[in-house]
This record gives sequence, C-alpha cells and structure tokens, in this order.
Amino acid sequence: MRRKLSKGIDRELYARALVLDDGRNKVGLVVADVVGLDDATVDEVRRLVGLEAGIPPQNLAVCFTHSHSAPGVGLGKNASDWCRVFPKLMAGAVSEAVRHLTRCRIGSAHGIVGGVSHDRTRKLGEGQPIDQEIVVLAAETMKGAPLAMLVNFACHPVVFGPSNLLISPDYPGYLTEFLERAWGGTAIFVNGCCGDIDPIVNGIQWGSGDAKECRRVAQALGGEALHAASRIEFRSDFRVGARRRRIELPIKAIRSSAQANAELRHAEEELARMIRKRVPKSGRWYAEHMLGWARSQAKLAEAGKRPRLWMGMQALDLGPEVLVGIPGEVFCGIGIEIKRRLKEIRTMVGGYANGCLGYIPTRQAFRTGGYATNLATHLSNGTCMVSNVGDVIARRAISLARSVCRSTGSKLKMEWQDARTK
Repeated sequence: MRRKLSKGIDRELYARALVLDDGRNKVGLVVADVVGLDDATVDEVRRLVGLEAGIPPQNLAVCFTHSHSAPGVGLGKNASDWCRVFPKLMAGAVSEAVRHLTRCRIGSAHGIVGGVSHDRTRKLGEGQPIDQEIVVLAAETMKGAPLAMLVNFACHPVVFGPSNLLISPDYPGYLTEFLERAWGGTAIFVNGCCGDIDPIVNGIQWGSGDAKECRRVAQALGGEALHAASRIEFRSDFRVGARRRRIELPIKAIRSSAQANAELRHAEEELARMIRKRVPKSGRWYAEHMLGWARSQAKLAEAGKRPRLWMGMQALDLGPEVLVGIPGEVFCGIGIEIKRRLKEIRTMVGGYANGCLGYIPTRQAFRTGGYATNLATHLSNGTCMVSNVGDVIARRAISLARSVCRSTGSKLKMEWQDARTK
C-alpha cells in the first residue's frame, strides 16, 4: 500500500539458516527477510543447496518472514538483477551452515506471549482466542556455548504501516537482533499461522507502528524466548528427518464460458473506471488482481478442462520438535487445530514455507467473508478455494507430522515429552 518508492534502509535483510545432521539424515531450514518468494525461487534455492551442500530438496525448508516493508522475490521474465542473484544468497547461507557444522546438544520449550498480537478481522478484544504460543528450539555446543535459536510465533510483520518508506525486516529482524545480542549464536524466526493475525498496534490505530513499537514487540517475544530457553533440557541423542507430500486442494467448479467472460468484462470495466478517476496504483491493486483472476478463469472455461489445485507440504523432524511447513497465509485457527490434535508430538507450524499459495481461511472465515476470503476464492490461476480447504490441510499436516516421527523413531519423542512434564 505504499504510495512512494522506498527511500532508505531501517535494518539489513538477511537469509538465516539452520542445518541439523544426526549421522543418518541431514535437514536444513533457511528463512529470508522478504515479503514473498515464488515457486521458481524456492526450486532454485533447493537445486543450488543440493549441489553445494548435499541436502536433498525434500529435506530443505525454504521460508520467508513476510515483512511488508521488504521486497518480494520472483524469477519471472522481468526479474531484477537482485531477484536473479537472490537464490545464490539463500543457498549460500545454507552452505555456510554446513561448513560450520559442529557437535551440539539441542532442546526446546514453549511459552505464551500476550499483548503483541490480535485477530485483525475483528475489533480489538473481539473474536475467537488466538494462538499466543511461542516455540523455542535452541542448540548449544557440547561445552554449553550458544549456537542457534529458532523461534516460532504467529503474527503478521506489519508493525510498520504504509507511511514507512524504509526497507525493513519489521519486528522479526528486531527480534533476531535482540536474541543474538542477549543470548548469542544465530537467531532464526519462523512465522506461524498468521493469515488473520496482526500486531496489536494495528488494532489500536491502524498503520501507526514505528521502530519503537518494533522494539517493544521484539522485547516481549525475546524476553519470553529467553525465559523458555532457560528451562530447556539439552540433549545430544537426537534424530532428524523430513517428509514432503503434494496434496490436492478442493476448489469450486469453473463457471460456463459465458459466465466467465461476463465476469471478465466486469473486471475490465471496474479497473478502467478507477484509472479514469486517477486512483493511484496502490489503490488499484485489488481491481488488478480481480482482472487477472477473471482472465485466468475465462481461459479455463474456454479450455473446458477441470482445473486442479495442488500444494506442497513438508514436515521436518528437528529432534524435540516437528516443524510443519505450509505454503500459505494460514489462518490462526487452522494452526491451533493442528497443534491441538498433535498432542503426542511437540509441534511448531510455519506458514510462508516453500512458496505461498495465498490466504487459507477457516470455515468460519468463509462464512463471514472479508478481504482475505475474497482473495482465497479468487486465486490468480483462475480457481476458487472452498470452505473445507483448511480442514483438508490440517488433516494432511497432522498425518505428515506423524509420518516423519515414525520414520525417525517415536521413542525418543516420548522421552522428550516425559522430560517436559517432570
């Protein structure tokens, strides 16, 4: 929604990587401080990492924090020089981690952080309970020196509003900076299911956040992360593994060619009207999105073929925790349901993992409607999600998490669970 180009840099953007090797399997995670990565970029990062670091594609999660104050990355025909070199930079972070592998102990802990996030589809204080859980996975040397801390929390990185013209990683960058200064090692942030979750400052006054508020959010999350880390029981006898599956998502049937072309004409007229009224480009993006959807739908209708919608889902066993990666802006309730039903497995759920299909609303959100649901029912490829899409994703995520645990051995998982409850 920025009306002007960026004019400077608030904080540098980074790609941060974690690699774990148990002697049998090697898994990796790399997270970039950008608003989005397209599928081509994810594929290229995985290809380069396979060549340079020997980690197979199914064992590497390629994620992004989704900061709205950072650029997106795509490898289309109009890709900038920066976008073209970007996969090499991300792969370089993973290769660097592999070169510095050292014997370690790892562990994890969970905490709760209130007062930093809210349901952005409702007025402040209204709506369903949100996921305020923070998950911390930490690694230390055999002598107890900090190596890495992975933090998972669900909140849109939109503390800075559209009036901010500085490139920034938003609160995740402030958080990793805080943790590296206070704890040491490399800090990595993995965003959760925050499709409908905003910083609380936007519930008070939308778009009013600034660097001071970023620091406040970072300190609240960082303080609880450090408190959780102090309770961790570190162990060196961990196992790692990975599973990846391609699942088909439910979609609506495509309209007839006549109906699709009628919608296309309406979308063209709406955008033309906005251009005549000299609505700035920042105010026309939704109309442009709808025109792109209508064009794609018209092509599908004319082809007369039943379209299909696929999603790649991944689960990484990281020792005491399983990370389920979903390529979308998943609504909070879906993440809560996944973790609730995986009571036997300590789980963190990451959105914005291995690409981004778009918003994944809950059944309730489909009933109430709104901006995110409108986008979910008007995907750029011309298809429309249906209300049970979140149920399908949750069910498959749960199955995948259990599958990766079986592949690495559940006995150690249960021992870790027992240690947590003592």
